Amino acid sequence: MKEEELIHVKLEYYEGFEGKKSVLSSQINLLRLVKIIKTYNSLRQEELSLKIKIEKKLLETSILLNKIRVTLPKIHIPEQLIKHRENKGVDEFESTIRKAKEKFDYGSIESELQEIQQKLRALGT
Repeated sequence: MKEEELIHVKLEYYEGFEGKKSVLSSQINLLRLVKIIKTYNSLRQEELSLKIKIEKKLLETSILLNKIRVTLPKIHIPEQLIKHRENKGVDEFESTIRKAKEKFDYGSIESELQEIQQKLRALGT
């Protein structure tokens, strides 16, 4: 094998000083970049964990909504209202249904209250 020949380069003081300064500033920039990347990674991890939590909550909410839909009574629309819908506009049909729902809800609540009061009276005597 050949012997390696060393080559020495002479730098002036100012050139050496500027070179060291440049290397040190590059190291500072790299360290800042590493710090920024670590911060980004931690924030990204936090974001992903929060997204997973949100997804779980949405799934729980969806399940609860489905349970509520199952337990709530189905509304029976009389044939007269269906015919009325065909004869009149959809807006009038919807307003009629809203009115019927309001009457139904109020009446059913009142009837339930009366039943409970009767049961209480029966228990009291």
